[in-house]
Amino acid sequence: MPVTPLYRAETTHARHKKPGKGMRYFANIGKSGPVKYRDLPAGSIGVLEAPDNHMPIGMAFCRTWDMNGLTVWTLTIGAQEIAGRWIIIDRRFRPAE
Repeated sequence: MPVTPLYRAETTHARHKKPGKGMRYFANIGKSGPVKYRDLPAGSIGVLEAPDNHMPIGMAFCRTWDMNGLTVWTLTIGAQEIAGRWIIIDRRFRPAE
């Protein structure tokens, strides 16, 4: 049975995850600093494993904005939704508070 690119991305992601440490996720956008709701069109963007690896491992879906105007996202890696809501600061997804 051939290995699909999606499966390869999921297994690569799982292999690089360090026990006891959460994965870091990055956005495929070029904006530095915090991403406000008005800065991006509503919809979805790619999720990267590293800022210099431009092959997406998942998708981020714009859901709403917080009290500071930052865009709030949900993340899906492969077919698995990552728990929580996320904001983007300096291209890195960080848990929303």
